[in-house]
Amino acid sequence: MPVVSVDVVITDNNGNFLTGMKKENFRITEDGAVQTVTNFAPSDAPITIVLLLEFSKLGYQFFTYNARNWSAAFLSNLKPNDWVALETFNMRSNVEVDFTHNREEIMQGLYQMVFPPFSESNLFDALADVLDRIKDAKGKKSVLVLASGIDTFSKMNLDQVMKRIRDTDATIFTVGVGEQLFHQSEPRSVRRTDDLYPGTEPAENIRGDDGGRSWLPRFDGEIPGSCRT
Repeated sequence: MPVVSVDVVITDNNGNFLTGMKKENFRITEDGAVQTVTNFAPSDAPITIVLLLEFSKLGYQFFTYNARNWSAAFLSNLKPNDWVALETFNMRSNVEVDFTHNREEIMQGLYQMVFPPFSESNLFDALADVLDRIKDAKGKKSVLVLASGIDTFSKMNLDQVMKRIRDTDATIFTVGVGEQLFHQSEPRSVRRTDDLYPGTEPAENIRGDDGGRSWLPRFDGEIPGSCRT
């Protein structure tokens, strides 16, 4: 009888990851017939992940500052065999560092994110571009989006990018980099649009249905925990 591998991500009602599960905790069916779970173990397979960072002048470059610095906290969680790439976006998306096992190459790319060239933030187009790039990648693949959630004038709209997410097998994680500024500023000085902001409906769903999560940190101290994906 052939053995079929099934990857699962387990969370509670609050989205917290659960560990210590046993095969007895699972029931798998196919066409209504219960299947036997023969092997059960945490997956140590390498992952393929793209760090997608907002690199714009929006938010007085505060969004870019957070995206760049908070990404460094995530890199320490990668394993030597994991593949990681760095892509940024403003008016258009750009591959800063292509897939590599070397975290120092990604760090060098982050260090060079100093002077954003544009004030635009075309999030939807950038995410669609990343999904196109990794669609043929094998194994576990994810996109970690660090962005304010503002989209200025993407060619794609939210519904279109959501369809693209549903059609992919990649897991989408989002970290809102503007929560601090949004809560500290007067309502008219820095404004967010609810339907374009990670963590609010409907853009919270940008994370997708494949085990993705969204975080809206307000303090730097929240970042190490948030970036343990």
